[in-house]
Amino acid sequence: MRMPLRTLSARILLGFAILILTFAGVILVMGGNMYVLTKQIRVIPEGYLQLALIGKDAVEKQKSLRDYVRDEIGEEAKARRARARIRRLRDQRDRLLKEARATLAGLRDVPSSHSEWLDRTGEILDDIESHLQEVDSHYKVLLANPPLTQVLQATDLSDEQRELLEESRKAQRTIIRLEGLLYNKMHKLARHQRTLVTRTANKVADNERRVRLYAILLGGVAVAVALVIALWVTMTLRPLRRLQQAAQRIARGDYASRIDEKGPSEVADLAHEFNVMGRAIEEREREMVRNERLAAVGRMAAMITHEVRNPLSSIGLNTELLEEELAGLDEAETAEARALCRSINTEVDRLTEITEEYLKFARLPKPKLQRENINTVVTDLVEFERESLRKMKVEVELSLDDDLPEVLIDDSQIRQALLNLVRNAAEALEEHEGRG
Repeated sequence: MRMPLRTLSARILLGFAILILTFAGVILVMGGNMYVLTKQIRVIPEGYLQLALIGKDAVEKQKSLRDYVRDEIGEEAKARRARARIRRLRDQRDRLLKEARATLAGLRDVPSSHSEWLDRTGEILDDIESHLQEVDSHYKVLLANPPLTQVLQATDLSDEQRELLEESRKAQRTIIRLEGLLYNKMHKLARHQRTLVTRTANKVADNERRVRLYAILLGGVAVAVALVIALWVTMTLRPLRRLQQAAQRIARGDYASRIDEKGPSEVADLAHEFNVMGRAIEEREREMVRNERLAAVGRMAAMITHEVRNPLSSIGLNTELLEEELAGLDEAETAEARALCRSINTEVDRLTEITEEYLKFARLPKPKLQRENINTVVTDLVEFERESLRKMKVEVELSLDDDLPEVLIDDSQIRQALLNLVRNAAEALEEHEGRG
């Protein structure tokens, strides 16, 4: 069973998967930081800045209301105008506070780190609203009998009117005190909102710098990972270069060239098949060289045989003619000469047989293949030669496997080859016996 990373495709796929995951991680981190940064930027114009402006206007309206109740209400000529002015100033202030409350309620999707500051804003608004409820009852007394200077200086007032004016002045003093407290609280609200805007702007700037730094660092990491993966893929594909170089060596005739069968699974398998091919080509080349050598030897044998047979024929013919000439002479005188002629003829015949053998080797016929039982061929040959071998005092023992199948052979060439082997062995035994 192959290991998952033993294959070339798995290694390359893993490299690209790591690269994709790296860039996906970079995108996720950058996206998360950009999302937080976007939320922080959005809440400034949509909420924080608006709250800061509302707080500033509320402080101004509160100051105007406090100053009017404290310093200007007595200068009014008519109580109706004093009531209208106070109601208008109070309505303007209350409307700003309602806008602040509505704006605060609309700030929902804000960064979690801002929740504490927004809660603090809500607490300040709650405190202001509770003081507004407290001061409302005193305004009822004040507006019922505004403490106008001309009224206070009148001499024809009844005791009841003087008592009501005294209650109104007492309510005025209480209102001045409470409105002063409300002024401080609204000033605190405005200051809190300015601080919130400033801190948010600073956080936005910090996050922008952090996002830029993350972009540089994560981009560098992604590039480094890409370079490492590219190097890894290049090293993984390096065995293919060895295959190319080995193929070039074989093309130049270096059939003994082999390569290491290691690396990714596909490359190792390819290297194995390449080595098998190289061995097959090397063996075929050796066979071709051997056949060429045999062919060259055959041609040389044929040439030598041709050059030797003609002189042998002439020698044999002249020897026969010489024997015929000697036959007409005195037998006693020519006995030695005739013996020499017979010896010459014997050697000529022997050399002729040798040249015939060389000629057969040089002109080896194309085999005629037929299905034969090799045991039958061997048995027939041994039986045919048994008598001649017995005369040479040689015995042949057969040890044959009865389960051999029929094979494609040239019967005559196999017989001749076996016959040569048997005769050579018999002659070798005979010579050994003679020397013994």
